[in-house]
Amino acid sequence: MDAYLGKWDPGGAFDALLEHLNAEPFLDLIRAVTGMPQLIEAEAQATLFAPNQFLPLPVDVHAAEGWRIADVLSMCAGDWRPGLGGYLQFFDEDGDVVAGYRPRFNALSLFAVPAPHAVSYVPPFAPVGRYSITGWLRDR
Repeated sequence: MDAYLGKWDPGGAFDALLEHLNAEPFLDLIRAVTGMPQLIEAEAQATLFAPNQFLPLPVDVHAAEGWRIADVLSMCAGDWRPGLGGYLQFFDEDGDVVAGYRPRFNALSLFAVPAPHAVSYVPPFAPVGRYSITGWLRDR
């Protein structure tokens, strides 16, 4: 959002994507899928988990900012093998993994926040990083 609002690359690819995510057809789809008609805006950022990187359990505590749904649009290589890590993982109250999703090209994951989740370690032998567009859908 900072890049878009700051006009870092007006008309660039990220600006076009952010405008698409905030267009009524996409928001209407997300509203229908989530059953949340009150969603009004999408925030987004480009992310990369390079070899030797991971995301520990973040705390999505931005309810006051209107965050309701997190989204991850995976942009990984089509041949991302299971041993390359980078899985979007979800945890129960005991800290056990209850679901995990392999990065896939053009796959969209949506989940209500807050939700205990992480991105698993991408090992040093991974030939490329785990690319995605991540963000939140807000109701204010």
